[in-house]
Amino acid sequence: MRLSKQLLVAVLLLGTVRASLGFALLGPFATWQTASYGGVNIGYNFDGDIGGPHTPGEGYRWNVPIINFAFDQTFINYFGTNGQNAIRQAVEMVNGLPPMSQITNDSAHLYIRGQRVPMQTKRVNFLAQSLGLLDVRSVGLSLLMEELGLAEAERWVWTLGGRFTIGNPTITN
Repeated sequence: MRLSKQLLVAVLLLGTVRASLGFALLGPFATWQTASYGGVNIGYNFDGDIGGPHTPGEGYRWNVPIINFAFDQTFINYFGTNGQNAIRQAVEMVNGLPPMSQITNDSAHLYIRGQRVPMQTKRVNFLAQSLGLLDVRSVGLSLLMEELGLAEAERWVWTLGGRFTIGNPTITN
């Protein structure tokens, strides 16, 4: 009887689980968001990171109508005009988005200009992956989103929201 009740409770709890989509907002590093603490790697502020994850009220965003960008000679020499065009296409994707007031929502999906926004946006090119190639436009778009204040959801959606330490040896939260 006891096992039956536990199984029933487990089934009821699983019935309340909903699919969730996550995103992470980026902002300046908090004082506790360091690469390591006391010799323990806690995963923040690594080389190349421009900020750390924050709650919706703490993030930042650019609020300018025009974003200027340029290519240095090293980029031009390596990627040429194809690489420059790929980056321009990434910027055009962002610039082509309408204002949020024109993006509609039916509680399950977003719609831009009447077109449903896909929920699964990752596609793997296995041939390019096996050759160690990256798509310049996709990498450029990812870096642009990071600069605009959206962090890598896969990395930050399950991160600490705050941290304090006590005792010796150190115990976190």
